[in-house]
Amino acid sequence: DTGKDDARIDFKVPADGDYTVNVWELNKRGGSEFVYRIRAVPFEPGFKLLARQLDAQKTSIDKMDVPQGSAAMVLVRPVRVEYNGPIAISVEGLPAGLTASPSVIGTGQADTVITVNAADGAALGGAQVRIVGTADVNGKKVVEYADCSEMLSLALANLPWPPRNLTNRMALSVTEKPFFTLEAKLDAPALGRGTTLPITITAKRADDFKDPITLAIQGLPANVDLGNKPIDKDQNQVQITLTSKNNAALGVHSIVITGAGKRGDQQITVVASALNLDLRMPIDLALDTAGGKIPVNGKLKMKAKVNRILGFKPPVEVELKNLPKGVTAPKVSIPEGA
Repeated sequence: DTGKDDARIDFKVPADGDYTVNVWELNKRGGSEFVYRIRAVPFEPGFKLLARQLDAQKTSIDKMDVPQGSAAMVLVRPVRVEYNGPIAISVEGLPAGLTASPSVIGTGQADTVITVNAADGAALGGAQVRIVGTADVNGKKVVEYADCSEMLSLALANLPWPPRNLTNRMALSVTEKPFFTLEAKLDAPALGRGTTLPITITAKRADDFKDPITLAIQGLPANVDLGNKPIDKDQNQVQITLTSKNNAALGVHSIVITGAGKRGDQQITVVASALNLDLRMPIDLALDTAGGKIPVNGKLKMKAKVNRILGFKPPVEVELKNLPKGVTAPKVSIPEGA
């Protein structure tokens, strides 16, 4: 226990009996100033959430700045305790004119990036919001509020123990509209393994801002490559391409496009609303036995039908697994495009 986070031990009791918990200071010092609180509760699977700003857009160490007509982003990371299922993320307490991107931390996913979006006419000012995680754990609804103490500690000169009544709240400020904003749109509903997916990025510029905008992406899953390029000078739109490898993680991933631009001496990074990238298998496979059965020492013909989706064209190898003992089937290949 380093002193910043509560120490935790999950103990499985091997048998009935008396058990003792001992706590002592690392160097075995003691005295009236060494006070510890121990809480013993029945074990339950679940999760905790941690939230922090991403450096790509951070404009303030103690709050999240959301420009009018644009967005701000937050990384939300689960700490799972024997629960690996989905966690729905929402934001509670948003002022009028602000919305949050719907997001789910999928089964086995390590984190997600969410955005808070402000309408053009959102009123300038501040608020406190809470990031909420909701999941069904063993048939029980579990609700957790994200721990924002990292941001709070920075605002309080790296105070190791910020006020506990503030650690699950995030300060938010609506700021003036920037000299450009971004809108991102997926050009197809999903990305298949081994295929590509274009994203169209559109910039809305102030009249006096003509320079290039450098683009980047947050939350891209492993084994998905980005063919990136900027929005050129005097241009308002560009198309970038995602390319998935055959081992990219399936599921829905929240991704966020950011753009950096400079007008005079002022350089800013703006955020587009988060996109839910649905990464799927690029084929559906169906087997048709026509209701037949395999006679002893006989054969059964089967028809394999492949439905290609999301632009997937390469050959498909079909192999039957977990066959009964003594039953074999050769591996077959369905040609490209068939």
